Amino acid sequence: MPSHTNGSALFADISGFTALTEALRNALGARRGAEGLARRIEAAYSALITQIELFGGNVIDLADNSMLCWFDDDLSSIAEIESLDAISQPSGAQRAVACGFALQRAMREFARISLPDKSTTALTLKVVIASGTGRRFVVGDPKIRRMDTLAGATVARTATAEHLARAGEVLIDELTANILDAALTVQEWHEDPKSNERFAVVNSLRCTTSILMGRHPSTTHV
Repeated sequence: MPSHTNGSALFADISGFTALTEALRNALGARRGAEGLARRIEAAYSALITQIELFGGNVIDLADNSMLCWFDDDLSSIAEIESLDAISQPSGAQRAVACGFALQRAMREFARISLPDKSTTALTLKVVIASGTGRRFVVGDPKIRRMDTLAGATVARTATAEHLARAGEVLIDELTANILDAALTVQEWHEDPKSNERFAVVNSLRCTTSILMGRHPSTTHV
């Protein structure tokens, strides 16, 4: 695997697990509550990872309530689009942003979770995307564990954007916005006061990313 790569990093952060944990523990006890939580976490991540893979992304890091993914501009390893010419192949930025909207739609399934005491709680998601060059490599001892790792300024920008994003949003850096340009509908811009970097809240994307799902070009949105 090459150490330098071009594409887009997507960081997705889930909120609501703490409230869900406490509610299940109070209603069911520690053991059964933990079992119920594990089932819901598995269901949420399964729904999200399905979308990431569908849009040709790779999950690089999976934490308790977040995941870092990479959408490479090089699509040669994606079997579904090997027959496409270079012009018609969607870029990493296209696929990442379209996937961001798909992730938000997938989370609607968890917007109202019924609890044993008849009350409800919710899981929400914020998605941030940055494009550019990354350093991707495998680390670790092959006899113990090897991990796919992603680093660089592109990943760092997702960390900056994460603090500016709100639940339900897809927030992208300025480079991603420039790449997609008129294909985007931008709701508003946020600026990080420390770095002065700008990030756009996007509402929709007109692209050809749907070819990965065997459909015609369309507009995708939250």
